Amino acid sequence: MGTTQTALNIFQTILKLIFTARKRTQWSLSIICVLTGASLIALPFGAIQSAISFLIPNGWTEEPLTVSLLNSDTSIFSQASAVVAGCFLIGFGMYIGAVAVKINSRKRILPIEHLGLPNLERRGFIKNLPKEYASMNRDEVVLVDGRDTTPEEQLNRIQYKIADLKEKIAKGGDPNDYIPMYGGLAQVPMVACAGFLWGNKTPIHVRDYDRQKDAWHDNDQPDDDAQLELQSIPAVDLDDKEFGVCLEFSIRMDRQAMSRDFPGLPLYFVHYSDGLTGYDKISSADKQARFAHQISQYLNDLIRSHKRVDRVHLFITAQNSFVFRLGQQLNQLHMPTFQIHYYDARVDPPGHPWSIKVSQKNDGPKVIRNNMARPETA
Repeated sequence: MGTTQTALNIFQTILKLIFTARKRTQWSLSIICVLTGASLIALPFGAIQSAISFLIPNGWTEEPLTVSLLNSDTSIFSQASAVVAGCFLIGFGMYIGAVAVKINSRKRILPIEHLGLPNLERRGFIKNLPKEYASMNRDEVVLVDGRDTTPEEQLNRIQYKIADLKEKIAKGGDPNDYIPMYGGLAQVPMVACAGFLWGNKTPIHVRDYDRQKDAWHDNDQPDDDAQLELQSIPAVDLDDKEFGVCLEFSIRMDRQAMSRDFPGLPLYFVHYSDGLTGYDKISSADKQARFAHQISQYLNDLIRSHKRVDRVHLFITAQNSFVFRLGQQLNQLHMPTFQIHYYDARVDPPGHPWSIKVSQKNDGPKVIRNNMARPETA
């Protein structure tokens, strides 16, 4: 009975180790298996006369896991079981490692650089990639160049490039062999439109540009649990066919220009609960996903309150990666038409000269010139 229980304990230990590494990379699982296998093989030849246990570090698990394998009463059967289990783990670990090498040799990074702001130079957004991408092959950077073009021309280039890239991934063998990476330095409506066109069906790694450090970075920071403040929604049904939602994260919005360009349009504001704004404050993928989900729910609630609504106007000040993710989210929602507005501080007076309309209909995104009554033309 004792030998059977010991063998069962060893088997359970192996399962725990594999389960522990389930969320890690294949390399982590390979290393865990090889080291554990070597330890099991060494047990019968070494410290068998005392209780033997080891601790899996916190870096690999949510909490430490102490495993006791053998003790001074260990039988020959148990020792043999440990050696067999160790050989199995080493072989399994080496197999997982070989698979990881093979998979990484097939994977190709597909860099997508989207430039839309005037007089902007290329800044090499695939520099300083995380270590997990260091050994992967890279395709030539695909440039979506909207610099010094009209909004209509830039939109055409975005549509063409994204459609072409999605077809390349779909027809290029195993879609998992491609790792698309997007880096955008373009107007908010264009970045949101790029995310909308890409959608959520094909995974994509999105990077951000830090203006203060003049460098690209990944959104790998932990979620700091910052909260959003969403303007309250009236409890009664509203008759407005259009309303606007202002997502105010990076900089303050020009409320004077908004009231001048969109007189009578109901506006709802979303910002940080502390009332502060700032660049690169959403540099966490988990935080971005949480905010995007919360904003989606808020949009749904607003639409339910406006029974006749057929268009939602969006005004956004946020870092480009979040704008792209939000565009992806809009693609998945069964909502009315969205009109994402561009704010231009260079015109006199500053205002919103154009926007991009996106919807679930088959007519595709479209540039809308905002023919608002301006003081100089009224």
